[in-house]
Amino acid sequence: MCASLQQGTAGEDYKGATVKRIALFLLVASLCSAQSWQRLTNNSPSSVAGTSLLLRDGRVMVHSTNTQVWSILTPDSTGSYVNGTWKLAAPLPDGYAPNAFASAILPDGRLIMAGGEYNNGIQEWTNLAAIYDPIADTWTPIPPPTGWQHIGDAASVVLSDGTFMLANCCTRQWAILNPKTMIWTPTGSVLVANNNEASVRLLPDGTVQMVDDETGFLCGDNNTSTEIYDPGTGQWACGPHLPVQLWGNDGELGPGVLTYDQSVVQFGGLLGGTAVLDLNTNLWSSGPTPGDYNADDGSSALLPNGKILVEMRNDVSCQFMEYDPSNNTIANTANPDECPGQRDIPSHRLLLLPTGQVLFSHASPSLEIYTPAPGYRQNAAPTISPLAQLVISRGTLSPYVIRGQQLNGLSQATMKDDDAQQATNYPLVQLTSVTTGEVWYARTHDDSSSSIAPNLVGYTKFNLNPAMPAGVFNLQVITNGIPSNTLTVTVR
Repeated sequence: MCASLQQGTAGEDYKGATVKRIALFLLVASLCSAQSWQRLTNNSPSSVAGTSLLLRDGRVMVHSTNTQVWSILTPDSTGSYVNGTWKLAAPLPDGYAPNAFASAILPDGRLIMAGGEYNNGIQEWTNLAAIYDPIADTWTPIPPPTGWQHIGDAASVVLSDGTFMLANCCTRQWAILNPKTMIWTPTGSVLVANNNEASVRLLPDGTVQMVDDETGFLCGDNNTSTEIYDPGTGQWACGPHLPVQLWGNDGELGPGVLTYDQSVVQFGGLLGGTAVLDLNTNLWSSGPTPGDYNADDGSSALLPNGKILVEMRNDVSCQFMEYDPSNNTIANTANPDECPGQRDIPSHRLLLLPTGQVLFSHASPSLEIYTPAPGYRQNAAPTISPLAQLVISRGTLSPYVIRGQQLNGLSQATMKDDDAQQATNYPLVQLTSVTTGEVWYARTHDDSSSSIAPNLVGYTKFNLNPAMPAGVFNLQVITNGIPSNTLTVTVR
């Protein structure tokens, strides 16, 4: 029960069943221990569940490592992913069965994946790519950027204008895909010898930040260098230097996360290595020392309460920790069942869910969910304006439009390194029945912007699930597990 309840605060102006759910959450939270793990009731169809992405209708796509298989996890009628059910999605195109690849959910709702350090279990840094249509349940192969022999375990990011920016793992090259035209355009090359283990993230001003690995650098210091990509010029430039070396064996880094405190936390691949960038001063400082652990190839998720859940490891075990940006500290938290005794975490993935919980996949059919301490950061909450229509139809083919502020959140939130990208900075529309408490998700698509700038005014389009019943519903936009204010609508 603890793991299936949604996060919230009692001070919000919620109505109907939503108020009851929040009151129940607060009551149960006093009885249940926070920061706990729970296994999913139903196992994944795959024995090697790996990279997961959140579709824009609330379902979760999970890839089976080194296979063509993707599975879909659907939450139950209460919105619980713990009690969710599985089904198989369409398989990938023939010949494409990767591990450690670039991935993203595009603004139109499609899932794109590109490259793979391994393909069919063979290390080949493939240049294959494909795109998934969740409505038709079909995969379509897409060509790589012109002249690219490799994509591999590449970094990628959805830019503020909704285009998809992709690295070539094994060269200095980057390219941008326009999802509307499906045309690749070359863009500026990085200043390191290649993009092999680079860690990148989108910043509020629309630029992209990269922390370099150990390869030769052109800005004076190849051990502590960073770079900034400007979409306006299409060029990379030197950024501020790190206070300490963060890359470890083979140049491996940990995840880098934009927080709700206008800072970036970069976890390192060396024991005790962490650095924090203050975006207001553009200066890095040393972060807390996580004891005898490092985040080499680890995953992370920015929790609704503002802390960062990150998986650490050493030579004998792994340890989950929470980083608190408000006081620049890091501390151990509860471990899942599959963590103790395992040192090999490159195949592990975290994914932030609309409930504010975190899904953990670890090359096993048994996935787990982390429930953090309750509450969320008010400054990160989206706000929505009243709909033009308070009576909406589930059978309407034309989308409805909902407007508001910071609908795409203030961070990509779910971050790994070059081996997987699972950002969740896009709005979901959730509808909760006032009479029954049943939870439904609409399908959102075609946002006005993918920017994570604070207080940005914009919109998203949504279509109702045709299977949902008629009735009165409380409607919210949820981004990065944080809910907006509530609108009451009638579905006919």
